[in-house]
Amino acid sequence: MDSTPPAPCGEREGPSVANRPRLRFWPHSSDPLVASTRIRCLQVIDGLRLAGRDAGLFVEHEPAPHALVLGKRYDEASLNQALDLRHRHGTRLILDLCDNHFYAKEEAPRWRARAAALRRAVQEVDLVVASTPALAEVIRQETAGDRPVQVIGDPLDTALPVGGVTLQQRWHAWRLRRFLASRDIAPGRRLLWFGNHGASYADGGLQDLTRIERPLHAHHRAQGLSLTVVSNSEEAFRRHLGHWTLPTLYVPWSPAVFRQALAGHAIAIIPAQLNPFTRCKTLNRLATAFYNGLAVAADRIPSYEEFEGLAVLDDWDEGLGRLMADAGERERRVQAARQRLLQHHDLGTVCRAWDAAFAQLLHPAHAPQSVHST
Repeated sequence: MDSTPPAPCGEREGPSVANRPRLRFWPHSSDPLVASTRIRCLQVIDGLRLAGRDAGLFVEHEPAPHALVLGKRYDEASLNQALDLRHRHGTRLILDLCDNHFYAKEEAPRWRARAAALRRAVQEVDLVVASTPALAEVIRQETAGDRPVQVIGDPLDTALPVGGVTLQQRWHAWRLRRFLASRDIAPGRRLLWFGNHGASYADGGLQDLTRIERPLHAHHRAQGLSLTVVSNSEEAFRRHLGHWTLPTLYVPWSPAVFRQALAGHAIAIIPAQLNPFTRCKTLNRLATAFYNGLAVAADRIPSYEEFEGLAVLDDWDEGLGRLMADAGERERRVQAARQRLLQHHDLGTVCRAWDAAFAQLLHPAHAPQSVHST
């Protein structure tokens, strides 16, 4: 195995890429539309490559990697294949987790089996990377605290796929434009919710909007507002919001429609019920909104705490009301949040944290002090 330690991320001097450690990522899905694949795998690979690293997706017929990152991939077959690489070639294994898959709200054989597979993977790999401190703590609790866990946060999601726009997506984009233009709603009162509709093993997603039905309707009675939902289940939208009396629109998520939705709204709302799953979530949705110029009103989860005073947290009455009424306040909050995101959650910062993790595993005697990205 190559003994050349990786240089600090951002430096291009030293051996050619061909002589540097092969760093490979093996996500649970190869689809760039899957957020965890796009954000925690493909973007990180791009950042590492820009820094001169030999980084890429894992391909079975290629030479064995020096380090392999299993992105939410911990099924028995994948783990056994990774362990075989370590046994035969010395490949160091990293398990990257961004959701609490130890938890399920209902006891069922499939969820118990999932948690058991995850515990085995955590015990077998050389390092576990968690996306948030809350998730890292859960991992330590579930494994008696005897496994190394490093926190590396999400980089800003700035790489939405581009490509051809289907006729159906064009139609939904037209529906969105018509919805926003056909109502006499002040710009600051156009609210946006985006995300997956939810998971069968944990409460959350579109169901969370029911938590703020009362304050939203009270705001609407005082002065009209609208709500656009960009998600992946019209059935869930109709089930949870079909009886609402304020103007609502559902459009299915696609990169093109989502970009238009971000541009057409002033405030993103992110209600959330706190449970063992949601308390481990990253700041990705909050960060995506702020980065794209939207102010944020949200329920508090641990990863949002650093944006206290920038996002309106746990205040759907007066706090959201002031945010909708004051364009200058929205702009102040957005600009300060964007500055913080670009300073602490940019791709370069995240890649330096990954660089430190790789160096610690491959060349512990030469590794720089661990860099955490949160």
